[in-house]
Amino acid sequence: MGAISTFKTVVRKRDQIQQTLLQWIEDRNMKPGTRLPSQNELAAHFKTTPLTVHRALSELESRGVLHRINGKGTFVGPREPAPPHTLCLILPGKDLDQPDVNPHFWAYVRHLLHAFLRAAGSSWRFTTVAAENTDAPVSSLNDFGPKDVMFFHHCKEPRHVLRELIAAGKTPVVAFGQPAPDVRCLTIDHDPVRGVRRSVAFLVRAGYRRIAFAGSSEPWGRFWIEGYRRGLADHGLPFDADLLFLSAEEQSQDAGRHTAKILLDRGLPCDAVLADADMRALGLVEALREAGVRVPEDVGVMGYDGLDNVTSQPPFMTTLRIPFEHMIQTALRVLALRRTVRSPTRHLEFVGDVLPGQTTRSLHAPDQS
Repeated sequence: MGAISTFKTVVRKRDQIQQTLLQWIEDRNMKPGTRLPSQNELAAHFKTTPLTVHRALSELESRGVLHRINGKGTFVGPREPAPPHTLCLILPGKDLDQPDVNPHFWAYVRHLLHAFLRAAGSSWRFTTVAAENTDAPVSSLNDFGPKDVMFFHHCKEPRHVLRELIAAGKTPVVAFGQPAPDVRCLTIDHDPVRGVRRSVAFLVRAGYRRIAFAGSSEPWGRFWIEGYRRGLADHGLPFDADLLFLSAEEQSQDAGRHTAKILLDRGLPCDAVLADADMRALGLVEALREAGVRVPEDVGVMGYDGLDNVTSQPPFMTTLRIPFEHMIQTALRVLALRRTVRSPTRHLEFVGDVLPGQTTRSLHAPDQS
């Protein structure tokens, strides 16, 4: 019984101290963030033991009345939430303020920005820095610290800024694109080979058999071509060089219109066209329909990117959506597992999902080939 009596006395004393502390704070009109005297000073003031004061403070802290910081003391009010860390996306400054100069790049960047905003949520601040290859504002990046993350739109631009930030080792760095020999950081990219194979598989399931490909003749375009060839082989379809339409032009509507003209001049030798970019596919759809070709009844058209401006409004493009949001979130998780600021030298690849639209036949439609 003696132990129970002692316990009740301690609890009663703790509760009294809590009420006295609350009244004491109120009488002095203490604002949130005001520092309280030490536990020993409070114990002497209230004529009790430091342990009793400690228990009273712990209870008030659990109720959000006070908060304590190790080594710094006890403060009035709840702990202020830590400011969110910053995600910074470094973009090449060229054409950013002139969307008409390069519509595909502008639409791509807008799509990327939306993905960053969704990935950041309320836990991160999000900002962008436009940097020219020849005159990037390296000094403007010095304010970022070890809890922030710098994302580069591409490993190759602006390269000198990317190298300097990695060498400084102050802020984790992530770059989109294939890894470069002189850039040692975490890189993330979509896998065009697997992505195009997935796109071809969708078109085959929709009943298409004469599938053409419209892409780039630039060196990086070989990944899309490989995916196209392997996708055809996956389904026992022969590769026909006459159905391969490559150009050195930008992935633009004009490039798509040019491909459509060639197709029309040849009497439409295909029943579907797979493009390496949504904007190229958009040009194809526009030019074919202007010529009286029904899309998707006569010819199906499929894009690649998943840009909102062609999937959420006419022509409601069928496309393969690059999973930017998932890529960003995965990169952040990889960085969170590391105990150092330096970015891991690692490459992660992702495959997007087909987003069915109105420019190809639906999967349940009868085979019209």
